[in-house]
Amino acid sequence: MKESRSTELEEFVKQILKASPRILQNYLILIQGCMTGAVAVSYAPTQSINVMMEFLLIFLIDIPKRYIHLDKWNDMSAHVGVLTRKIFILVSKLMEGSSENNINETDFSAPYLLQEIEQMKGYSIQLFLKAPESSQIRFPMDDGLLFMNLLLRHLNDLFISNAYSVALIKKEIGMVKESLEFLRSSFGKVRQILYDTSGVVKYCWVRALDVAYEAEHVINSILVRDNALSHLIFSLPSVTSKIKLIMAEVTSLQLEDKNGDVPLDAESSD
Repeated sequence: MKESRSTELEEFVKQILKASPRILQNYLILIQGCMTGAVAVSYAPTQSINVMMEFLLIFLIDIPKRYIHLDKWNDMSAHVGVLTRKIFILVSKLMEGSSENNINETDFSAPYLLQEIEQMKGYSIQLFLKAPESSQIRFPMDDGLLFMNLLLRHLNDLFISNAYSVALIKKEIGMVKESLEFLRSSFGKVRQILYDTSGVVKYCWVRALDVAYEAEHVINSILVRDNALSHLIFSLPSVTSKIKLIMAEVTSLQLEDKNGDVPLDAESSD
């Protein structure tokens, strides 16, 4: 993939830009493979390009064509083709550099790529004829505190991961993790009465478990590209809003440690 062979490659890319989403998918996957080992995974330009490719793959793989405005889809798919060509050029530059020191990071403009992702999220919302109906997910098990502990361990592993699929939603993963740590700490102080009471504390606890279970489902669905676009632009913002509401309600309850009668606030943690 050297730009020095530009004539043939430019024609090849032009044909790809006019091709079907499936060909663009395969081409992006090919570029990902070519990047493997090109430079360190932690190198900033590599990270931003991989995050952009992950978003484009989610867009191409998961767009539900039965529920979208086809005229807007044609415009968006053309834009995806243009971005794919830009990525091809950036990766070519990246691979031509004999070392990371020879690469001009301004060529990769991570803020530009991330801003492009946010803009495409907004455009993607307009593609849908209507927002998908949100399913009411209920926590199915009895031991809520155990579930919270296991989920937080999973979220922590994701948060420290360098995977570019995780990097796409790392900010949201961090917000969910911190919020659930606070909720676990707060309700852990009154765990002896959680399953005996039928009042507002029990009601908030049940809602906290439901939204934590929903967050787990949404995050995992995005990571495995299962209806990922819909989850990314609709479900994830919805679930983070629900968590913030529950956080505010729990904070206002001023739950007290039954052993020490110490009021808890939003800064509490284990």
